[in-house]
Amino acid sequence: MYSDDDFASVVLENGIETIIAWLVPIGASEAAYVRERGLTAFEEELARQDPELLDLNRAGMKL
Repeated sequence: MYSDDDFASVVLENGIETIIAWLVPIGASEAAYVRERGLTAFEEELARQDPELLDLNRAGMKL
């Protein structure tokens, strides 16, 4: 998983566990990569290339 496993959820003050989810915009070539190689391989590329995921105008990763 791209994010730290310890940051997957948080328990709120009222005792309810809440999952932390990131929605990452990806380009057509990145979507094709996920279809062809799977999400795990894509997450490994995210970790290796470390793109700026909060930049909505970022260039696609080199895959």
